[in-house]
Amino acid sequence: MATIFRLQRGGRKNRSYFRIMVADSAQKRDGRFLEEVGSYDPLTAPALIRINEASVLEWIAKGAVPSDTVKSIFRRHGIFAKYDAILAGQDPDKLQIEIKTEKAKKPHLSKKAEAKAAKAAAEV
Repeated sequence: MATIFRLQRGGRKNRSYFRIMVADSAQKRDGRFLEEVGSYDPLTAPALIRINEASVLEWIAKGAVPSDTVKSIFRRHGIFAKYDAILAGQDPDKLQIEIKTEKAKKPHLSKKAEAKAAKAAAEV
C-alpha cells in the first residue's frame, strides 16, 4: 500500500478550501483517508495554511510521498528541511526556517469587462 499526501476539496462552487490528507494512492481524491494533517485555504490573501508538522514528519519517515501541490506547500513551510535535519541527527527546532508567503494576486479583468470599464470612463 503506497501512501501519499494529497489535497481533498471542500467548500461550495467558487469558494473552495482544501484539507491535506494522507491516503492510500488507490483511493479517490475525496475518498477514504488515513489521517488529516493540515488545511489550505487559497482564497484568503495570503493563503491560509495550517500543518501538523509532527504528523507530517512521521508520515514522511514511513514513506508517504506528497503530490506536486502538497510538495510545494511543504517546501514553503520548511518541512523537508526539518526532515533532512532529523536524518542528519540535528534538532529541527533549532533551524531558522523562514516561511514563504504567497504574493497577493492582482485582479484580472476579462477583455469584455475592460472594454465596458473604458466605455464607462469615456462617458464621464
